[in-house]
Amino acid sequence: MERSKWDDGVDFISELDGFFAFAIWDKEEEMLVLVRDKTGVKPCYYAAIDRKLGGEVDGLIFGSEEWSVVNGMTGMGFGVAPNGEFAQRFLNSGDTDSLSLFTGIEEVSKGSYLCCKKTDSGWHVKEETWFQLNYLPWKELFGKGKRDWQDLLAIEPRYREVNGVFDEQEFRNSGDAEAYLLNSLLHLSVARRLRSDVPIGFAVSGGLDSAVLVAIATKLLNFHGIKPKVFSVQSRNESADESYWQTRIVTGK
Repeated sequence: MERSKWDDGVDFISELDGFFAFAIWDKEEEMLVLVRDKTGVKPCYYAAIDRKLGGEVDGLIFGSEEWSVVNGMTGMGFGVAPNGEFAQRFLNSGDTDSLSLFTGIEEVSKGSYLCCKKTDSGWHVKEETWFQLNYLPWKELFGKGKRDWQDLLAIEPRYREVNGVFDEQEFRNSGDAEAYLLNSLLHLSVARRLRSDVPIGFAVSGGLDSAVLVAIATKLLNFHGIKPKVFSVQSRNESADESYWQTRIVTGK
């Protein structure tokens, strides 16, 4: 990481785009920062050692897998037990928030960072949210500042020519601004993820998600004379077979 980025503190996190979970150790500030991506695709687990009132702890064990944290705890002589609340919430709703399979082990929340800073009495641990998905009207969204506009308009010139991936005037004239905004963001997201040094393939399930991604990617890649590679898995069980829809997505018929 460029030192100039970290000089601004954790504010640089909002400039990141993609799936990630990483740790930064600031030697000068004696501070550890654990960061997790916007939607929590990448995991980041931690266990606070001897947590006290006020958020002070004696230490922190962290890792990308629960077992790595478990091994760290048991290696230091701490006991680990299954977390009944995790199992109950997982079976009821699938939403486990920051819980893990084991008591005493937590997960950094999606779109958040955990700051562990050295103090005179130990380490102070505090979690902060750096991204939160807000369903706001487009006027309110764009009224927050220039960054939103700049992000949308910072599309590579070659993608602008593809049906005008995003056109400010067309957006303003749109009868359904939210739908146009969503469509533009989808195009921008797919365009960014088509950057690759190797051929890109798509798994077509027959569902809406893969159909939308393949449709957008095909439009973007056709501009460069590239046909996307597509594959699918078909079931012999007729009740689970989606080959009809898979064929329609690929052929357009």
